[in-house]
Amino acid sequence: MLLAGSVGLLVTMFFHPPGGNIEYLIKTSTVIVASHSVALLSIPFFLTGFWGLSQIWKHNTTVPTLSFFIMLIAQLAGMIAAAINGLALPLFVTNLRSPDPDNEILILIVRNMLALNHAFDLIFLAGACVSILIWSISIIKTKPIPGGVGYFGILMSVATLGVMVVESIEINLHTFRLFMSGYMIWTVWVAILLYKKGRSNG
Repeated sequence: MLLAGSVGLLVTMFFHPPGGNIEYLIKTSTVIVASHSVALLSIPFFLTGFWGLSQIWKHNTTVPTLSFFIMLIAQLAGMIAAAINGLALPLFVTNLRSPDPDNEILILIVRNMLALNHAFDLIFLAGACVSILIWSISIIKTKPIPGGVGYFGILMSVATLGVMVVESIEINLHTFRLFMSGYMIWTVWVAILLYKKGRSNG
């Protein structure tokens, strides 16, 4: 499930447009909707995979439950962000009869939607980082799977949270893509380790 979700995330990152003005949004609306739809479809796979990850700590009910529900909140925030930026915004601008890029009301509406998207992006980033941080520390302490992925998860999570603080919560697209790349590497790494663990126990 983690691998399937990561493949969907990779497709989204590859086809995701860099963003632009209203005219650019209209021009690339099809690609925006398609790429974010893939991201939305990936969320159930991620959550199923993260639930599976939580099951390797069956002797400890606190850590997996806490980590999973923090990740659940993060994924729900990511879902809302993708729905706003990837579905609502392009559908809104493409359904305008005569979109005027200089229309102040239109600009305010688009800015408001982007602000909402940014807010949910921050919730997703912070939640995913905290969840991965907890899981990574637990991996190093209890070693249900090799600890290298734990050290990577700690480094990635702390670095991302540090950037969020330094940039005063103003996360740009480049920083977001860097985190998503690290997030994907961590999930794929964990998925491979879980697969090997299952085979060795199988």
